[in-house]
Amino acid sequence: MKTMKILGKRGRITIPQEMRRELGLAYQDILCFESDGKSVTVRQVKICGDCISEPPNSTDLLTKILDELTPYELRKLLVELSVRWASLQREDEAW
Repeated sequence: MKTMKILGKRGRITIPQEMRRELGLAYQDILCFESDGKSVTVRQVKICGDCISEPPNSTDLLTKILDELTPYELRKLLVELSVRWASLQREDEAW
């Protein structure tokens, strides 16, 4: 299946419903984007599978994910986590 889309002003593209259905993509699935400088490959990533057996070491998993981020993405993540942590602290103080 081939579909053309226009990149939005915020850099967003919607994956067409037909493709999401064909690929079995669902809300909150994790997608990996890889570029060779000319094209982008998008693939679904299963971090934990069915988690029937013992889950992977969460520290190792997080380290692997963090190692794949660019410095810019790491900075954005740090800001987001800081905001969330501060919000949780305020909620705790309200109790």
